[in-house]
Amino acid sequence: MEDAIRKMREAGIKRVYLQIPEGLKMKVQGIARELEEGGFQVFVSCEPCFGACDIRDWEAVALKCDALLHIGHTTFGLVGKLPIFYYPYRIEFDPLPLLGKHVGSLKEKRIGLVSTSQFLQTLEPAKKFLESKGKLVEVGTHRRAGTEGQILGCDVGAGKGIEKDVDCFLYLGSGKFHPLGLALKTEKPVYWLDFERGELVDMGPEKKRLEQVKAWHLEKAKEAKSFGILLTTKPGQMLLGMAEKLKK
Repeated sequence: MEDAIRKMREAGIKRVYLQIPEGLKMKVQGIARELEEGGFQVFVSCEPCFGACDIRDWEAVALKCDALLHIGHTTFGLVGKLPIFYYPYRIEFDPLPLLGKHVGSLKEKRIGLVSTSQFLQTLEPAKKFLESKGKLVEVGTHRRAGTEGQILGCDVGAGKGIEKDVDCFLYLGSGKFHPLGLALKTEKPVYWLDFERGELVDMGPEKKRLEQVKAWHLEKAKEAKSFGILLTTKPGQMLLGMAEKLKK
């Protein structure tokens, strides 16, 4: 937290609203205590946090905070009602033993590597390892976050940008949400190197299942006479123009 504390001190911040994703909530007391020892008054958001687009800046303003400290994600350009400091929480993990165990199952020659902000540091050693095994490896850049290889739940541009240059994608990390999101946006195979279970998962079957569910819902929707349109007010997610277009 030293870097975040230094930047907030330099900005003259005294009162901080702390926002943290569900996977790190067990660490929130320690983080808040460290901030308090650094001289800040801290308020902790207890609401779920789903990405860098889920900014509760209006709550920070209501609590008369000087800034919002958003942990676990990287910025992609949202402008808040007050200064927002992003602290991309990294989880240390050596991917090479697990990659070495499963590299033989990757038959494709050209591989595109992707991950989430917590595991971006695993991309470079994985790239070198795969290249040492004769693979050609590409790592794209996320156009909004500006980070290499990072995909978001709402934006897989770092993968789509290199789609023509690869035979498949390999996602490094935990949770199927992000690799499945990429699989649904590309015709190339997507594999998930699951850091938690130690498995290499082909996302093809899950993609096919979801596409079948989607097709079923679309057919059911054709029978509907009235529709309700739900709209979130979360910054970065509020697509008011799209909702109005859908209504028309």
